[in-house]
Amino acid sequence: MLRFVLDSHPELACPPEASPGSVCASLARLWQTLRATAAQQLTDAGLDAPAALEPEAAAAIRQVVDDYYRDYLARRRKRRWCDKSLDNVIFASLIGHVFPDARFICLYRHCMDMIASGVEASPWGLQGFGFENFVVQYPGNSIAALGSYWLDRTRTMLAFEQQHPGRCLRIRYEDLVSAPEEAAASMFSFLDVEQVPGITETCFRSEHDLSGQCHPAADARRHQRDPWRPRIPAGR
Repeated sequence: MLRFVLDSHPELACPPEASPGSVCASLARLWQTLRATAAQQLTDAGLDAPAALEPEAAAAIRQVVDDYYRDYLARRRKRRWCDKSLDNVIFASLIGHVFPDARFICLYRHCMDMIASGVEASPWGLQGFGFENFVVQYPGNSIAALGSYWLDRTRTMLAFEQQHPGRCLRIRYEDLVSAPEEAAASMFSFLDVEQVPGITETCFRSEHDLSGQCHPAADARRHQRDPWRPRIPAGR
């Protein structure tokens, strides 16, 4: 739902998950491998990258990513791009370093609701969405794996918020679906774009790039209708 709200704004384009943070990390590793000393190599997670990434490298990576999004913005006739990839939280520090003017909407969801949604999205076993490493830690226990995933990502996001308080806006998923207009107004004010009353209803009727992704209206409305507890299958 967050992506559709942002993408429906006349100034903002939010495509399907493109993982720009992962792209930045790959380009940064390439830069460091070819240009820097071994002592400056990036960590696998990319979280320590800003300390090692030279300004010249950051500018080069920013240009590469911006060039791709510039074409997308031109096709969509929009002015600014956004991205809601799940792995952005892992690379948030690197993204913030490469894009010093970037602002971050930190979306939190109740642990049990996230677990229920994860189980529902993976009826034949947890795969994708970054779940794999946590499945290995808790074989045969989807609930524990998803809970561990939620804890890890939430801790990472909270730590990033604490380090960059002026660049982050905290939004709860529960508020987004129960009071969407208020949540949208808060986000647009934070992003310094015009307010668009009624956008949280019209966003579901607007045209968006889906690229195989599910429509968020069903999940949002199901959340409004059904509590999370009954949605966790027995034995999972």
